[in-house]
Amino acid sequence: MVLSSAEAFAAGLYTCGFKADARKVMASFKWGDSFWQLDGEQLDVYANCKGADEVIAAQNAALQRLRDERQVRADFAQVSAGDIYGGASLPPSGSEDEGESETGEEEERSQFWCCPRYGQGT
Repeated sequence: MVLSSAEAFAAGLYTCGFKADARKVMASFKWGDSFWQLDGEQLDVYANCKGADEVIAAQNAALQRLRDERQVRADFAQVSAGDIYGGASLPPSGSEDEGESETGEEEERSQFWCCPRYGQGT
């Protein structure tokens, strides 16, 4: 993420205790409210730190949370892409032996294959 000069200036003011001044700076921009919605919580964390070591620790914790969230999304996307039906039992595709068993008898297939109300089919 890259901050504009105004965002960086406002963030510095805010974390040093000049919260009203920081808000005035961002009020000059139509996207100023979005800045506070996206970054306000983390700026509060930084503003409550007692020194540089705490700020760095808070920054590292925030970055780790972002990495973890990104990994969860990537894992979910990978699982979703591989199994778009979430493991649900689906009826045969029709490309299989069109309903005939090994003995040549026709198998009956329920048209309500996956619906619990009507049974799971055969």
